[in-house]
Amino acid sequence: MKPKAKRTYRTTLARALLGVGVGTLVGTGVIAALAGAMVLTGAVDRGPGLGARFAALLLLAALAWLLAMGLVSPLWWWLDRRGHRRWVSGVLVGGAGMGLLGAAWSAQTLRAMPLSGGFVGGLGYYLGAAVLTLLCAALGAVLGWIVWRIAYRKAPSVAEVF
Repeated sequence: MKPKAKRTYRTTLARALLGVGVGTLVGTGVIAALAGAMVLTGAVDRGPGLGARFAALLLLAALAWLLAMGLVSPLWWWLDRRGHRRWVSGVLVGGAGMGLLGAAWSAQTLRAMPLSGGFVGGLGYYLGAAVLTLLCAALGAVLGWIVWRIAYRKAPSVAEVF
């Protein structure tokens, strides 16, 4: 009985760029869906200029996602060069990157808000910040898997080639 050959994966620059582009579009779509839900539930004012505000939000979300993908890409390249090409690497890089972004966003908001009284004061704010960080990490993990799935293809094993 032949031992089962370990499957490896490989990518090209074109597939990697396509994965980053699709990840940016999906992330922007998620932000658009969340903003739309906020408008529908009345959490955001539906007054004049809503279309322009929504368009500006989409543009800023796309730029932010593209920047985030650009910041994570060197780590992805480094892992790829060291042979870490499985889906787990994409999920971990995406989850860690977005989790750190969510934590930084929460910390920045925490600095700007008063800690006493109000709707989000005290312990409730910290719980909200933790939930935001975890949601960002989960979204980043899903996007990391999507980018990995688009960017990588199975490489034939040595046993299959010969």
